[in-house]
Amino acid sequence: MLGWRLYVFILLFGKNQGYDFGSWQDGLHALSHEQLLEYDEIIIANDSCYGPLVPFTEMWEEMDKRICDFWGITDCIIYSRYIESYFIVFRRTAFQSQAFVRFWENIPVLKYKHDVVTQCEQRLTRMLVAGGLRYSVYISYNYVQRFWFGCKYKWRVVVSIFYSKNRQFINNKLQPVTAEETGRRMRILYGVRKVIRLLAPFHSNIQLLIPMRLICREKTVPVIKKMLIKQNPLCVDLHKVKCTVGERTNYSVDYFE
Repeated sequence: MLGWRLYVFILLFGKNQGYDFGSWQDGLHALSHEQLLEYDEIIIANDSCYGPLVPFTEMWEEMDKRICDFWGITDCIIYSRYIESYFIVFRRTAFQSQAFVRFWENIPVLKYKHDVVTQCEQRLTRMLVAGGLRYSVYISYNYVQRFWFGCKYKWRVVVSIFYSKNRQFINNKLQPVTAEETGRRMRILYGVRKVIRLLAPFHSNIQLLIPMRLICREKTVPVIKKMLIKQNPLCVDLHKVKCTVGERTNYSVDYFE
């Protein structure tokens, strides 16, 4: 039971402020710059996924061949293209950069998850790229897209394309005219975005259905988002998913309960 002590250098306890990024910031600031430079890679990850369904070895071997400074498992382009932050690996060239330091020095304490996505998750990729760093993803949106055109979810693709091409118009229409309308309009806008995110094939709700259904021909993403099992937003046959995972991997489907 105490085997984890062999792998843990510092264990931090504290109030959860700022969601994942606030915790990661605390962890990074617990080490000095000199201590960080002792490592080849830094990984940030959260507990929003089940897994690993398959060993990380295959993914790591492929990503080691990629020429990049930081990488993740999947990306998303619902607002702008960015790496989804449930799992990101930073190589030394990344965490030695000024862009990396500036980002983690300016993490706002945010109350709503949507704000965390726009002001932290998206901004992370944007700031590092602006700082001259290169990124890659194990399963990109472009890779996943090939499996969705022509399938029974084709109407979702149409909705997604419509929104992406008319996003500015839709958002402008939903902007508040007076201060009194701000709250109501923002709730409407958030609702519209939430629906679109459920429908869009480039959001993780659908993107991570690929490993969930285990139909990626060349590779299998080693994790499944918990919300896909617990909330089942696309109403897939969870019994079939569990059977498939049980048959094709060594992962215990008891964790899905």
